[in-house]
Amino acid sequence: METASESFNTYALKLSEVLKSRGIHKPALSPSRPLIRSSLETQNRALARTKSQLKQMSMHTGQLEEYEKLRILCRFHGVQPVSPDVFTRLTKDMAWEILDFNLNQLYRNETVFKLGNYTIEDYETYTPAELFNRPISVLKPLVEKTLEVKTSTSVVDMSDVPSYVIEETQTRAKAQFRITHTFACALKSNLTGENTMFVFAFHLDTLDSNRRVALL
Repeated sequence: METASESFNTYALKLSEVLKSRGIHKPALSPSRPLIRSSLETQNRALARTKSQLKQMSMHTGQLEEYEKLRILCRFHGVQPVSPDVFTRLTKDMAWEILDFNLNQLYRNETVFKLGNYTIEDYETYTPAELFNRPISVLKPLVEKTLEVKTSTSVVDMSDVPSYVIEETQTRAKAQFRITHTFACALKSNLTGENTMFVFAFHLDTLDSNRRVALL
């Protein structure tokens, strides 16, 4: 019987192949194998997320418009946006995710996978806080916006959150990226009508190594 770590290897390799078919070369496994050294709980969580991501990506092709992908994923999760305006806001150049209100990542689009020097294993083993340093000053407005989204009935504009730089923590490159938030939109359960998850959209830009900034 396969262990959770062994099963993760299988699904991560499959996900890597799907990404490759869509022009994204993202290694499945890390040379340092952080998942093997992690707890069984982390291994099971990484396996579940990777299996779910693979299943969701298999439901749509990379050729679809982003709003079409979102429609398909809403049916998969049994939810619908609190406002149909979200479908007109998503564009090809955006990075976007679906998260629950405990900030567990349920889906990431192809643009997010292009980010940085991490493998699929790295992304699923470490938490976002462990993967990237970010300015402390942005944490409060992001928390406030998340709380606003949880009770919202419309698309929540996030352009008033200043763009900021994040930096890799687990790589030698320590690459930096500028994030510009655009909007978030709650997704409500078809069964209960409650907001249970949300779409979070932003733009990502890689900073040139000779234009690094200090994170405050």
